[in-house]
Amino acid sequence: MVHVPNPRAAAAPCGILTAGMSRERTVQLIVAALCVIAVVGIIAVTSGEDLDDTSARVLASALTLALYLLLGLGGSAMARSGESWSWLGGLAVLLCGAGALTGIWLWWVIDTGGDDDSIARATGICALYAIATSHGSLLFRRIAERSEVGQLARYVTFGCGLLLATLLTADILEEDGEAVEPQLLAVLAILYVLGTVVSPLLRLAEPKAPAGSTERG
Repeated sequence: MVHVPNPRAAAAPCGILTAGMSRERTVQLIVAALCVIAVVGIIAVTSGEDLDDTSARVLASALTLALYLLLGLGGSAMARSGESWSWLGGLAVLLCGAGALTGIWLWWVIDTGGDDDSIARATGICALYAIATSHGSLLFRRIAERSEVGQLARYVTFGCGLLLATLLTADILEEDGEAVEPQLLAVLAILYVLGTVVSPLLRLAEPKAPAGSTERG
């Protein structure tokens, strides 16, 4: 007998993270951020002057927010799916939120005499894990429907991405020299990109179930 997880139970840990942000609202915020970028750009072009510091920070903040909202769409969909990996989607949403906050904070403290080095490190670390978990949310969506080879490819790809983020984090935190060999990072990056490309190709190669077919117990 195949155990089917309870969707409500699986989604429970992520409910708090995603209850207040629907897909439609997220898209609306992305559009609003892009509109802010466009308005600031138009003002800069029509005024004939270079962007001042405040306008540049507003532009960078809006772009950062739009990118993280877009990145978080995959995690939000996974968190709402009720699948066994829905907790990963909730974690991705949380990390995207942290990345957006630290990124915007960085734009406003940089070159102002504040402790921008620590904020820059936090921003980089949040970005690495936000990308890894958001991509993992896309890889693991409906993973039970994939073939064994397809599942293995997705698990390996996610593992490479997570390990790559961890090693790069060690490099970010290391103040004296490089903490990790560049060759190792390069190998993991190649495997990560390979898995990202191969995973959807393997899905296309999987046999499709006949239309209208149903399983009989």
